[in-house]
Amino acid sequence: MRIITILGLLFILLVGSASTQDSKKCPQFAKRALVILDDARIALEADDKDGALAHITNAQDKLVKCNPETGEIDNSDQPTVAENASDTTTVGNRNDSTGNFIVNAPVVNPQHSISFIQFANWSPDIGNLDFYLGNNTTPIVENIAYPEVTHSIIVNGGNLSVTARPTGSGSDGEALNQLNWDFQGNSTWMISGIGLQSEYAFFVEPISITRTDYNNKARIRVINLIASHQRVTVNTNSDIELANGINWVGLKDTMLEPAEYSLNIELEDNTTIDNLTTQEFEANMTYTVVLIGMNTDEQPIQAVVIKNPENITRVKFVSKRSDAVEVYLMPDAIEVVDQLEPDTETDWIALPSGALSFILFTPDSGPTSQELAGISRQLRPGRDITIVVDDSGLHLSEEAITP
Repeated sequence: MRIITILGLLFILLVGSASTQDSKKCPQFAKRALVILDDARIALEADDKDGALAHITNAQDKLVKCNPETGEIDNSDQPTVAENASDTTTVGNRNDSTGNFIVNAPVVNPQHSISFIQFANWSPDIGNLDFYLGNNTTPIVENIAYPEVTHSIIVNGGNLSVTARPTGSGSDGEALNQLNWDFQGNSTWMISGIGLQSEYAFFVEPISITRTDYNNKARIRVINLIASHQRVTVNTNSDIELANGINWVGLKDTMLEPAEYSLNIELEDNTTIDNLTTQEFEANMTYTVVLIGMNTDEQPIQAVVIKNPENITRVKFVSKRSDAVEVYLMPDAIEVVDQLEPDTETDWIALPSGALSFILFTPDSGPTSQELAGISRQLRPGRDITIVVDDSGLHLSEEAITP
């Protein structure tokens, strides 16, 4: 009931804000907030209270930016972000996408939490963008055009601001829009420039990307960023529904069996496009299907498919034992090292991130025999972990960001 009451109050604020502003920008922010509140309603109907609260907070953030005195967008309360500490390690450019943009990899402190961020320009008329992280005077991504997207870039997580500016305008250039967001540790995001400058409705929008819990299926996330703001329905060539009438900036997740699929879409105005894209969806992968364009000859509807792998941690075992052992991953009883000899080490072994236990057994005895030793660890994505095995047990020796 409390959430429904908040929705009602926010709607009243939305209507008042949209009707009292002289500038075109604030009504567009109110319009955007209305779409977000509709997503909150859908989440409530699905009994997703956490999702509803997230949408409400996002809508609130859009509304409070409007200055009732001037009708302009107020970013004066945006917090500043301190430069990273000096005890840091430089992480290389992780971008392997195509495009003429430049990624300036940030300095990352490996002792702090990390997040994975992609940047995209989905606005057909905004022009090329530079994205700035915090107070940095050098953009983390520069000269990114429509419709380009970077690969994941590692940053230290936490509350960060992201500002979009026209390419080449510098850190003091016009802030087209600014986002404040809590990038939680080990999370993956796509930070996108969306909307239309010509309608005073350009935004920097955070879109989360889930990279866990696949059960050997493919996760398909459809996102509607079609600039004409029409609802859209998406089905596969085998009549599997991937989205049903989702709003602008709305999204829908579906788990699919691995296979090749063609996607067909239907817009709110009954426009249909068959075989918009054909994609081989692999197991244990997330595919973000971003629908963009304006449904015109100059800006046709497109589907950009972005592939993200499962969260992975690499593990290496170094033996200082006096005897050979085998290593099993528990609780699933998966053999990861069949025979680790004294004074040897393994190559890097890629494992799904998460809470796991490693147990030592005598070679060829299997996981039903007597355990020799064990260790439990929370494997964080994007990390390399070295575990030393000696006669007293297993010990974490080193943890670093995967190069």
